[in-house]
Parts: sequence; C-alpha cells; structure tokens
Amino acid sequence: MLQLLPQRTANQQLDRVRAQLNGWREKAAEQTEHVMTTGVTAVGGFALGMADRRFGEDAVWGMSTSLAVGLAGHALALFNVGGPEMSRVTRAIGNTGVAVYSYKSGYEMMERRSQDAGGGGGGGGGAQG
Repeated sequence: MLQLLPQRTANQQLDRVRAQLNGWREKAAEQTEHVMTTGVTAVGGFALGMADRRFGEDAVWGMSTSLAVGLAGHALALFNVGGPEMSRVTRAIGNTGVAVYSYKSGYEMMERRSQDAGGGGGGGGGAQG
C-alpha cells in the first residue's frame, strides 16, 4: 500500500532536491566559463602567432602585436564594451596577448644572454647523441 508523506516533510525534501539541483547548475555554469576562457585563450594565442608571422612582430604602430592585443583586450574589458559576458571574452584575449608578449620577451632575453656568453643560442635540454 502506498503511504503518503506529511506535507511538511515532502516540502522539506523538495527544497533539498531544489537546492542540490541549483548547486549543480551553478557548478556547470562555472565550469563552462572556465572551458570557454581556456578555448578563447588558446585560439587567441594561435591567432597571434599567425598574425606575427604574416604581418611581423611590430605591426601595430611599432608596438609588438601581442602587447597591443593585450592592451586592447584589457581596455575593452575595463570599459565593459559589449556587456559583462563580452568583457570576460575580451579579458581572456587581453590575457593571451600579455602572456604571448611575456613569453617572447623572456625567450628573446635568454637568447641574447646565451649569444653574449658565447653559447650560440639554442637552449639545449635535448638528448645529446
């Protein structure tokens, strides 16, 4: 025989289920945002590499292309161009530009140091045959 729960108990259980579903929904939205940010960053880095190769590293008013993209992305996010959702995207693009610029700067600095020391560049780290 089917036994019904008292209304108060049923409502409490329903509230717990709703709270659990809302928690899952929030976590799913957060994870989706992380995946999208990673995707925008990866595609942005790829596009910056292509632009640097095609137009040269200093194609934007004598400034590094990646640094210009980084500054522009963060400026657009700062002024909330396109609303809050778009600001997340432009901030990710800005982060990509800054990261690519930092990578190139560090690489070039170490390359110059090794050449000044007579190392001839290269970087090593590979297996020696």
